[in-house]
Order: sequence, then C-alpha cells, then structure tokens
Amino acid sequence: MSGRLKRPLNKAAVKKAELKAKPLSATDPKQAALRQEWMDLYVKHGGKVENAKGKAKKCGETTTVCSSSKTCSLTKEQLKKAMPYASDANINKYLAQINKTLKKYQINTAQRVAHFLAQITHESGSLRYSEEIASGKAYEGRVDLGNTQPGDGIKFKGRGLIQLTGRANYKKYGDSIGIDLTQSPSKLEEPDLIVDVAGWYWDKHNLNELADKDDLVKITRKINGGLNGLDDRKKHLENAQKAKLCEKNHAADDSTEQPASNDSQDESSIPRKYYGKEAIKEVEKIEGPLSNKEKRIVILEGYVDGVYLDTKGIPTSGVGQTGKYMNMSAKDSIAKHEDKTRKLIPSYKKLPEYLQAELLQATYRGDLGDSPNFRKLFNEGKYEEAATEFLDHKEYKDANTKQQIKERIKAVSDAVLKYAATTSSG
Repeated sequence: MSGRLKRPLNKAAVKKAELKAKPLSATDPKQAALRQEWMDLYVKHGGKVENAKGKAKKCGETTTVCSSSKTCSLTKEQLKKAMPYASDANINKYLAQINKTLKKYQINTAQRVAHFLAQITHESGSLRYSEEIASGKAYEGRVDLGNTQPGDGIKFKGRGLIQLTGRANYKKYGDSIGIDLTQSPSKLEEPDLIVDVAGWYWDKHNLNELADKDDLVKITRKINGGLNGLDDRKKHLENAQKAKLCEKNHAADDSTEQPASNDSQDESSIPRKYYGKEAIKEVEKIEGPLSNKEKRIVILEGYVDGVYLDTKGIPTSGVGQTGKYMNMSAKDSIAKHEDKTRKLIPSYKKLPEYLQAELLQATYRGDLGDSPNFRKLFNEGKYEEAATEFLDHKEYKDANTKQQIKERIKAVSDAVLKYAATTSSG
C-alpha cells in the first residue's frame, strides 16, 4: 500500500493503520467498514493507496479511500440512472448543486453518494418537491422544534431535499451559512440552498459514517425519525448502486489521478454563490472593507464568483450584476446605482444611512426607477403616503412572488415610515 506521499508522513500512524487494515476484507460487508476506517487514517497520516499499476484508485473502486480533498462528481446520465423517475428538467436544475454539495460535505465514495441520493430521492419525490406539501400547521407549538412563537409552524415548515423543519433548525443552518433564516425562511426555497441544506443535515448527523457501514436503517431513522418509506428508500438505493457512481469525474490533489470525463461540467468552472456574511467576506477579500450600505446590497443580492443565468435567463455575475455592470467591481456597480438614486431622490445625501441603504437597494432591483408616483410623493415630503404607495407594487401584491422579494419591498416602505415618524416628531 505504500507509494508517493502527498502530505507529511507520520510513520508510526501509517504503519499501525496499514497493519490493521491489511487483514480485513474489502468485500466482506462486516469487515469493509472497519477496513475503511483504518484506510482513512492511513491516508490522513501520509499513506497513499495505489492499484496494481501504481496509479491511485478512483472513487467508487472497492478499496478506495477518498480523502477530504477528493470528490465524486456525477454526470447527467449517472444522476438519471440513480433517479429514473426524476424529470430531465429537474436533473438539469439540481445537478451542479448536487455535485457542489457532494464535495462540500465529503460525500465522496460511491457508497456514500448512493445512500445520499437514495434519501433525497425519497424525501423529494424524485426531485419534484423541495417544500412540504402540508401547510405546516401541525408543527405549531412544537417546542422540540423551537416553534415557540405563533405562526412558527407554517413559517418554518419543511424545506429542502432533506426537509429542514422548525425555527431551531432553521437558526442552526442559517448560522452555519451566515444568513438569518429566522427572518427570511423562504430563502430555503432557492435551488442552491435546497440541496445544500440536505448536505448540511447529512454532515451534522454523521451520516457518511453510517453510509460507510451500509446501514440504510439507521440512516433512515436519523432522517425520518422512524422507518417510514424504508422499502422505497431501499429501491432508490439499489438504483443508485446500479448507476456506477463516481467511476468518472473523480477529482483529487494527486497528479496520478485520471482527468475528469469530458461529458460533464468541470466542477471548478461552476460558479459558487455566497450568502449573508459569507458573501460579505468573499467580496471584502477582493475589494477591501465594505460600508454599511454596500454590505446591505451584498447581503440582499449575494455574491457569485462567476457568470450564471438568473431566473429570467439574464447573464449575471458578482453582486447581482448584469449588462454593463458585469465588467465592474462590486463597489463600482453599487456606486453607479447610488448615483442613479441621487438623481431620482435629490435629498438622498441628507437622509439617514438606514433610509439611504433601502432606497439604494430599491434602485439596485429596479423598483425605485419603476415607481414614479412613490418618487413624486417622497420628493414632496409626503412620506407616509409614499410608504403606502410603494407597497402598491405588482410583485408585492402577487401571491406567487417569493417571500424574500416581498420582504425587500416592504423594507423600503418601513424605512420611509420610520423616517416619516422622526420628521413629524421633530
């Protein structure tokens, strides 16, 4: 098992792991999981697994150890074989994010991937549902879920490919990604978070370890709380295992690895979207400290480290930047929108920062430019009327508009009302 090293060698630990792993069978189910544990330690302390030709084995081969630096990326064909009842549209919708999630949470062997896919296939009805069909009223008053406030049951209903439920769980996941999901729970309806939350739950409950042991029953209990749908989950597991997962596109930090197959997208080229504090951190890495107004825009828009198509099919990059703004830095883009805001609201510079920030985000989204009646009332000093007028917004009144968009529109109206109260009292 010895070979070229890819990390500092701890000879004693490597030798111990080698001696412990060697007599164990990689094919006997009772010994395979234990062998995997010792092989993980072998690699961790500097050892390297090679096949008979001296090349590193690929993820999915029987005796492979996939360290945290390695991933198993799926092709459309593999995902379709694992999820035969999923529509092509949903396969295309979720494939890139599933691959990101596999990498992020080290779901990086064929067996781990198969178990993960089996569970999300069952939980989501083959990617049909990312939100609980029921209203969520059944969770009202469930203190064990953290639902301590009226309306929490509906507000924090199950969302995600492994459905996250309850205020307490929303807070835990939100804290981990830098978003206050207790204030914006509908954020979990966004495609990348829909998948990522499933990976987070998988990782938090140490399900890779159970997958290594091929323990479908215990995994199901961890996710379901019981064994509901066990037979269905078993069928999905069998489908996933037949799909020859991870035999292609295995990435590693080892120069002896085979290159990724050409029939899938190179994972390094897939743009990653950051939210909340993570988005601020990424932008500040590139452009330096942000002002409070700039942070407000970054939090609302998020940050993408590449180009993607938004929900309207418009190429977008950076901090929600489209068209001519795509070639600008985030700060320059925000500054240009602030110039627009000053032209639309002549008193902008004299306004308190919290109101400037909300008017700026309204310009960024296009709402301020599309609201001449609001601007007229605001510029005339009729602030309460302006606040009411801003809510007379097509998207705000549309039942199909995402909650986070409605919250964004209402934030402008609320800021104007707050300012109205200070001017009238002064």
